Amino acid sequence: MIIYITILFILIIFNILIILIILIILIILIIPIIFIILIILIIVIIPIILIILIILIILIILLIIIIATTPPPSSSSSSSQSPPPSSSSSSSSLSTSSSSSSSFSSPL
Repeated sequence: MIIYITILFILIIFNILIILIILIILIILIIPIIFIILIILIIVIIPIILIILIILIILIILLIIIIATTPPPSSSSSSSQSPPPSSSSSSSSLSTSSSSSSSFSSPL
């Protein structure tokens, strides 16, 4: 009877040791795999984020250029609604308005 108990005890201890060894081997194998997956994700995700940021910066610059080159709508409507000035100042106001509108409508 004592022999059976000792054999059972030895088998239980041996089984626990085998399970621990398997767990240690799995942990040793899983940690590098996790690091490899993280490195691959970093290598893939960082360029995608940089490309998206570059595209956004280009779009913002284009929007600023478009806003800066379009003339404001109030300047064209105010000149058409204003009463006609006297004949002496009409030529000077026309020359200033034409020069200001030409500076706003420069092509890219």
